Amino acid sequence: MTDVARREPADATGDGLRPEIVTGRAALSRVMARIDDLATAVGAPVTARSAWLVARLDSDPTAVPWAVLLHGSGGELRAAAVLLDVDDGIDPVTVLASGGDGHRAALLSRDAEATDLLVRALAGSRLAPSRSTT
Repeated sequence: MTDVARREPADATGDGLRPEIVTGRAALSRVMARIDDLATAVGAPVTARSAWLVARLDSDPTAVPWAVLLHGSGGELRAAAVLLDVDDGIDPVTVLASGGDGHRAALLSRDAEATDLLVRALAGSRLAPSRSTT
């Protein structure tokens, strides 16, 4: 499996937000501190913090982790979602890496504009076959 970090073009609305898709454990570990800083800044629950996310990744070594990150025009992280592609042998599914087992899950965002684009980027990444790690 190849770790990938791919920046997408800026959103056509001219808002300056740039989505980035990060795939694989090594690529995700390189941005985990920034995700943790965002989680702290927005007051997200402990299940959205790096310690929880790393423990979740370690608990399922066959899951493929990936994230959608939204960067502002100055490079600051404005929104993030960390996900896992989990294949149980029957129905492969994508789940939020935070949460699970009845715990609160989180999408991280500094504002409504970033939230809107994060949701659109997530939907687009699931529909586009280019999210694969080829």
